[in-house]
Parts: sequence; C-alpha cells; structure tokens
Amino acid sequence: KMVFGLPTLALFAQGYPVNPPVAAFAAIDVALGIGFYFAWRCTPS
Repeated sequence: KMVFGLPTLALFAQGYPVNPPVAAFAAIDVALGIGFYFAWRCTPS
C-alpha cells in the first residue's frame, strides 16, 4: 500500500503534475494501509 500512496502524495505535495484523482486514490490507499496495519496489530495471536 505504501509503495504507491506515499510517493504519489509526496510528488503531489511538491507540485509535480499528478492528476488530482490519482492523488485522491493514493490518499485512500494510504488510509487503507494504516487501517490494515492497526487491524494486524490488534489481532490476537
């Protein structure tokens, strides 16, 4: 999840020509990745 989301948002924040819908999907991807991480950490062994 982070391989696409973080670089895309970093490029968008720096003003590179990233389409806004792509940046929006990158933000959703990062949010899902964070959610998956917390779900994994909260799952009992």
